[in-house]
Amino acid sequence: MIELSKDTFTRQMLEDIVAAASTSSTQSWPNRRYIVSTTQLSVLHNGFPYGIANAAGQPSMSDLLDRRFTAPDHFRHVDNMVADALLLHLSGASTTLIFHLTDKAIGLLRRLPPQPPPYSNQYWFLHLPQGVPDLSRYTNSGESESESSRRGTLPWDDLQAVTRFSTVTLKVGIIVAACEGGPVDDALQVATALRSFLLDFRTLREALGVVIETAPKSQAADVSLRDLVSDAFLYTTWTRCSQLFLHLALDAQARSGYDARWAPLLAFKCKPPGVSVPSIEDDRYDRAVDAVPGARAMLDGPRSMCKWALRLLRSDRPAGALDYRRFLARFAEQHGTKPARCLFGKDETCKGDHPTECGRFKDDRLVLGDQSVHAQGCAPGRCRKLVWDRGSYVAVRGPVAVAAEPSLDGRHVAYRPAKASTMAISHVWSHGHGGRPDTGINTCLHARFSRLARRHGCDGYWMDVMCIPDEHKLRKEAIGYINEVFAASACVLVLDRDIMDVDVSQLSMDVWERLFATVLVCDWNVRAWTMLEAVKGCRGLELLCRDERTVSLRACLDAVRQKGRVDLAILGLAVQHLLPAPPSPAGQVPGRTVEKAGSILGLRHATREGDDVVIWSLLSNRPVCFTPQDFWAGLVGTSLPTAFLVSDTARLPHAPGFSWAPATPYVRGPTTKSGAKLWPHLAYDGLGSQRAVISPAGLRGTWLAYDYRAQDDDTYRDVAFRYHEYDGSGALKTAVFEDTRVVNSCWRRAVELRKTHRHVALLLPAQEDRQSVFLISTDPDVKNGERGQLVVLCTSDNGHAWTWRGVEDWAPWLELPEMAARDLLIT
Repeated sequence: MIELSKDTFTRQMLEDIVAAASTSSTQSWPNRRYIVSTTQLSVLHNGFPYGIANAAGQPSMSDLLDRRFTAPDHFRHVDNMVADALLLHLSGASTTLIFHLTDKAIGLLRRLPPQPPPYSNQYWFLHLPQGVPDLSRYTNSGESESESSRRGTLPWDDLQAVTRFSTVTLKVGIIVAACEGGPVDDALQVATALRSFLLDFRTLREALGVVIETAPKSQAADVSLRDLVSDAFLYTTWTRCSQLFLHLALDAQARSGYDARWAPLLAFKCKPPGVSVPSIEDDRYDRAVDAVPGARAMLDGPRSMCKWALRLLRSDRPAGALDYRRFLARFAEQHGTKPARCLFGKDETCKGDHPTECGRFKDDRLVLGDQSVHAQGCAPGRCRKLVWDRGSYVAVRGPVAVAAEPSLDGRHVAYRPAKASTMAISHVWSHGHGGRPDTGINTCLHARFSRLARRHGCDGYWMDVMCIPDEHKLRKEAIGYINEVFAASACVLVLDRDIMDVDVSQLSMDVWERLFATVLVCDWNVRAWTMLEAVKGCRGLELLCRDERTVSLRACLDAVRQKGRVDLAILGLAVQHLLPAPPSPAGQVPGRTVEKAGSILGLRHATREGDDVVIWSLLSNRPVCFTPQDFWAGLVGTSLPTAFLVSDTARLPHAPGFSWAPATPYVRGPTTKSGAKLWPHLAYDGLGSQRAVISPAGLRGTWLAYDYRAQDDDTYRDVAFRYHEYDGSGALKTAVFEDTRVVNSCWRRAVELRKTHRHVALLLPAQEDRQSVFLISTDPDVKNGERGQLVVLCTSDNGHAWTWRGVEDWAPWLELPEMAARDLLIT
């Protein structure tokens, strides 16, 4: 935890900011970028009085650094340069309020990481001359050459720019503390202002990055070092402010429930330059991890963590601003000694490329042989199976539940209506609780579930093993009731072997954090059916832990959010399906939009083919559909974000008007077939892109379009190969090989299509302004290494009705052709 010292921040610093805000007047504020006012708080995003260069008479940040560099206190002067980017005003602030708000802000700031994730050594030393310049003016120790410098590594935890808290960070801490626990709409307004500020602040850092990247080799060593330390200051401030901003978003939704209005504000798609965080997105994973001190040990420690589960955690909107170090450490503390279980017969995890490459999803050898495990303390062999009583089952009208009472004949369970007094059970089949009503469960498990149900005030329990028969008619009816069962149940009991290993008998913050870290990447949280059950039952998720102790997921989230580390708590925004549901009328079932549901399911495996469409319809609160044709036919008259469609998901074959429609939200794995893509592009919800309307004739909407022209072949056919690597001194080298050409697969596909069709169009989704490209490839869940922008290919024989032909990667390093907004009908 952060200590209150001169090297970080003091109470007096916060009190001074709050006192100044209480005596300030908004009348004197300049009419700048963004102002927001709530009942008590006014915030002005004041902008920055400098840019990248001297354009339009505006001084660059580098110019201002030059002017102030003579002062010995570098931190103070760089801090002053950005301190007024945010102005605050508190209405009616009494002495008591100032004291209370200062206390809240201190408590919040103390829970931030002591330092953000460090730069890679390569980034740091790439921009320094040979040798290590004098660091004394920049370090807390005041040493001219720190121990880390002598080792040739970055003195990250000794830099004032990294350890001390900037004035802007303290202001954001006060803003967030003032909004905590207050009206959600006020928090949303303030968050919108903070979001605008954060985007500009990141642009400011990018501006300084241009100065650093283009600096001449003859530049003085002290100037290079000054710019790098200033860059570290901006990065540290941006990271801390972003985490505080995300904490505000989490606080609001944890109190009032999942709110789609926050989604556009949470997009931090790209990690900052120079920062290597544990990543499994591409083949640079090992190098990225090795570049971060301690990251390799953290990742190698929890060997049981599935890398696909980690990738899922890093695939949502806020990924670029998240810090995973605390999470990795807590997971390692709880599960670090366990062997890996992704690959049969190997003590190593999968690579995280796709669920089908992980044995947890596909390898029957990793499924527990006896799919009806015994309760703790039961002696196997002396416990018989209980199977369903079909007569009792069919006698119940509507959804059924197992009666939480002993079997009358010692062979069968009895059934009763599933209602508000039912405990639903959500579990992972491969962990040993699988089966069907006719094969049954062990008597000890029935007794255990009955006991747990009664403990939660329930008279029955619902579990697919005993409540979804194999008979087609009964199975179809039972699946149709899933939404109702989970939404109406008194609670949902979560069964997962890793969660059940956590001892919650003494609920310290260490235990809460280890439990939370476990939930984030446990098997239960990465599967399609259990994700559906989590969304529908999110009002009452209960985690079954060691020794049959249960704790609610909401209590766990609240404990970590209110008292735990901020960087760990905000990972809850990366699993938004686990957030509480908003208050709603009785009987209303929580759900997601079609595109949000599709993007979530695109990353989650359903073992039985066809189940993904069933789950998609249930998750989006549509009538249950067992075929994609029925699913899309039921959506005629509604609209979709066009960017949601830009993925490698299979499309409906031979379906007039629906050539564009995904046959499934899920791409079932990489393929090595000749000419096919090795790693697929997964679906993204496309929020913020132009929407298109689904009509009986097809999909009508605006796209950015370019018509293929043969005369452009020489321009777009291929591009010179480029290769980036660090040399022995740490300098980044880019080699261009004009004689080695990279084929533009998108253009090659267009050429082939033109042989059989009169018109070929290349399409990109447009942003809501109809003019700007919606950049799919910048999103973490679809970006793979150096792949270029993803482009849609369509054909037409009359220039009016177009047919979807798939998506292709545009070659990296090759500029796209000029595109224009056009209204199209894709049939």
